[in-house]
Amino acid sequence: MNKTVCIIGKCGERQYKIYPLCSLWGLGTDTNCSSYDRVFEFHGLNNKATDKTVSPSILKYGLPLTNSICIMLATAYNEGYRHIIIERCPMTAKEEYISQARAVSYICGWLVAKGVIVEWLDSHIDFNFLYQSKTATIKALEQSSLPK
Repeated sequence: MNKTVCIIGKCGERQYKIYPLCSLWGLGTDTNCSSYDRVFEFHGLNNKATDKTVSPSILKYGLPLTNSICIMLATAYNEGYRHIIIERCPMTAKEEYISQARAVSYICGWLVAKGVIVEWLDSHIDFNFLYQSKTATIKALEQSSLPK
C-alpha cells in the first residue's frame, strides 16, 4: 500500500480536504497547526513547529531546498511516501513565484521521475501537463488519433 502525505500550505482561506489514511503535514505559522500530524518551519520563526532542522539524509539528493514546502517534499520521499498531495499552496505571490515555485515544481518533477504520485492541487503551473503519470500518458496516447 502506498503511504500518502498531504502537505498543507497556509495560503487561502478555504478549508483543506480531509484525506482518509493520509498523514497531514503543515507549517508552524498556520493557525490550524494543532490538527496536523507533523509541523514544519524552516525560516527560523518562533512558532509551534516540531521540525526545524534539515536532515542530512535529504541533503544528499542535491535538490533546491529553498523553502519549507521543498524540504517537506524531500522529507516525504526520504521517509517512503509514494503519494504526495499539496494543498493551499498556489505560490502566486511575487517573491514566492520568483524564488520558490520553480524549486517546488522542480522537486515535484524529480519525485514523479522517481515514481511518486504528486498532486499539486492549486498550482498555477500547468502541473498535470508537465508531470503526467505514466498511466495518464498511456491513456492519452490510446485516445489520440495518432497511428499506433
